[in-house]
Amino acid sequence: MLFASYSQGFRSGFPQDPTVPAGFPGVLPDRLRNYELGSKGSFWGGRVVYDASVYYMQWRGIQQSLTVPYANVTTQAIVNGQSASGLGSDLAVVVEPIQDLKIQASVSWNNLEFDSDVISGGLLLFRQGDRTTSSPELTGGLSAEYDFAIGSRGYRGAFSVSANYISPQAYRGFVGPTLTDLEVDTGDPMVLARAAFSLDTPGQWKTTLYVDNLNNERGAPVKAFVGVPDWDARVRPRTIGLQIDYRLRQ
Repeated sequence: MLFASYSQGFRSGFPQDPTVPAGFPGVLPDRLRNYELGSKGSFWGGRVVYDASVYYMQWRGIQQSLTVPYANVTTQAIVNGQSASGLGSDLAVVVEPIQDLKIQASVSWNNLEFDSDVISGGLLLFRQGDRTTSSPELTGGLSAEYDFAIGSRGYRGAFSVSANYISPQAYRGFVGPTLTDLEVDTGDPMVLARAAFSLDTPGQWKTTLYVDNLNNERGAPVKAFVGVPDWDARVRPRTIGLQIDYRLRQ
């Protein structure tokens, strides 16, 4: 199947958070237009299913969370940029090489950039061509799951493993005693893996043993703009857990 689509949407404006100093301008609505071309299909007797698309975004009045100077103090607020636009693409593939084994892979790329300089109160917030705040350029994922019968009484087991990648993200704020220098602090590229084994009973119980952050990633997807490592927002360390589910109805 080949398809083409056009969509548009908006987010409403709103007042700033009460923690922002009084008098800071409120947030205006932003509007998005998206043009997309793509294809979906399958082959090899349905064992391979794919979904691919390319798109172009136009984002007017884009709302961005920034730490900015106001009334001789720094404050985290939402501001409007003039516009941002760019190309992007998505690709997802699911393969079933043998019965009950599914392998999935996906990748997404976008080149969303500001169309012009963003200036507020005489200060440069974004330069033309800069990416938006906390916006990864590339994400990807790979997973596999094998589902199998255990005995002849209806019990089933499932092994699954997955890994997801996200490229570095930038956060912006103003630093220095005069609050005129723009700092871009880029987060770490992240790879987060997970493994799990599930046991599904013929009744209404399901038990899952899992390990999140299997590779014990210690990076920070977004770093504190003030340059204090202990303030970076880090991911949760490797976590081992047991989850028990009970279905009220079959």
